Amino acid sequence: MSAEAERPDPLLWLDDIAEEERSRVGAKAWALARLRRAGLPVPDGFVLPADAGEPDLADLEAACARLGAVAVRSSAWAEDTAEASFAGQYRTELDVRGAKAVLAALHRCRSAEATPYAAAMGTAAAATGPIPVLVQRFVEPRWAGVVFTRDPGDPGVLLVESHPGRGEALVSGAVTPRRHAIDRETGRPRAGSRVADVPDDDLPAADLVRLVTLARRAEELFAGP
Repeated sequence: MSAEAERPDPLLWLDDIAEEERSRVGAKAWALARLRRAGLPVPDGFVLPADAGEPDLADLEAACARLGAVAVRSSAWAEDTAEASFAGQYRTELDVRGAKAVLAALHRCRSAEATPYAAAMGTAAAATGPIPVLVQRFVEPRWAGVVFTRDPGDPGVLLVESHPGRGEALVSGAVTPRRHAIDRETGRPRAGSRVADVPDDDLPAADLVRLVTLARRAEELFAGP
């Protein structure tokens, strides 16, 4: 068998990621694959692992036909751990269309440099060299945001931060999100928790309930906040 024949497919689909492949695919892709297997609504996608070569354009064309427009973003092994959140720290490209554009985005995201935050968290050394890159079906959001199943400032609170539209402005700190503090014991909003400078454009109550339910399922799956 030739070396070419032995080389694994560089595109590893989320549904095919094994439990032991976290270091190869990165923390973000590994966690999303686990959530997807558990039935949570994670968009379909694939990973270009750190040890993979450049994907074949024909393979990318087939992947794009399956996914349509995609989001391309990093999946470094130290991202999104119990100790640190790397939201907005590495490059993300949204609404990328076509195999050639995806390939260019893969190159840009894969060569992302460690940020000062990564250095402060002691993970900058791990970010040297190619990092895994995650490609998922792009979903145009009505709202984007972050859910903390335990508020870093109050562990008795589940915190939902949301912003209308895409999430770049939120993770970059350009906008102040609307905050919904949910009491973990009662499941009810804490008084004064909503920041609603545009009340008619806030996260609907039904969506908030669904987000809280999904967040609790994720917390139970990972056995931690």
